[in-house]
Amino acid sequence: QQYERTRVAEELRSNSLSIVEPATLPQEPSKPNRMLNLTLGGLVGLVAGAGLAFLFERLDSRVQSTEEIEEITALPTLGRIPYVRKGPAQVFQGDASPAQEAYHRLQAKIEAQAQSDVLRSILVTSPEPGEGKSAIVANLAQALAHAGRRVVVVDANLRRPVMHQILDVSNKVGLSNVLTQEWTVKEAVQTTRLPGVWLLSSGTYHPNPALLLKSPGMPALLEQLTKPFDVILLDTPPVLAVADATLLASHVDGVLLAVGRAQTKRESIEAAIEQLAGVQARLLGVVVNWAERTKDL
Repeated sequence: QQYERTRVAEELRSNSLSIVEPATLPQEPSKPNRMLNLTLGGLVGLVAGAGLAFLFERLDSRVQSTEEIEEITALPTLGRIPYVRKGPAQVFQGDASPAQEAYHRLQAKIEAQAQSDVLRSILVTSPEPGEGKSAIVANLAQALAHAGRRVVVVDANLRRPVMHQILDVSNKVGLSNVLTQEWTVKEAVQTTRLPGVWLLSSGTYHPNPALLLKSPGMPALLEQLTKPFDVILLDTPPVLAVADATLLASHVDGVLLAVGRAQTKRESIEAAIEQLAGVQARLLGVVVNWAERTKDL
């Protein structure tokens, strides 16, 4: 009896399974789900990119607009020099260009200030190196000369002079030689390729430029240059690099601060303004280099 029960149970167990539907091969893999993965990846990348952009923007303190520069300095913007391809400093000549027109507007604003105040000597500096102040000096000199002024450029950057290269003159004799009384001012001043513009280059190397610039001979030299020339433009090192600009700032009638947009840091501008104010320099305004385009540029 037990054998019969076991045999019946076995037969029932073997017949309990039946084919409901034949198995078929799948047409595509079940994993991975490419569309889902692409969508999720895009969303994650978008969120991560936005977060990194926000982080870099918060960490990057470079000023990005002329309005921001005006806010930091609390000074008027006398010139907006549009962006030109970076390279060796050049003087814009020939056909009118946006940059050349910007320099003429800068010249006009300076002339307007000169009508109400004595403005014979102007120092041009910048917070940091590489902001294009030497090119600004050369082009401003040309614009002033076009307006009928006799202009002399003094290269007071005795450490890294470039004005003799921009104006294409010799640097064998210059400011350092005059201050050491090796040459007279009349002998050291040279004509340039720009009509109405003369240059007193930096001169031969001197081991202590700051000592020369703060000597009694420097204000006497500036006074001497006011007799044959209408405007004296001084190109100096950056304010935060060395003390040369602050040493000279009190000997001139006004100071122009050149600021490179999207290059100069906020804290550098603030520190430069503070140092110039500490020597009671007369800040005329700001010249924004590589300024954003506007309707009149």
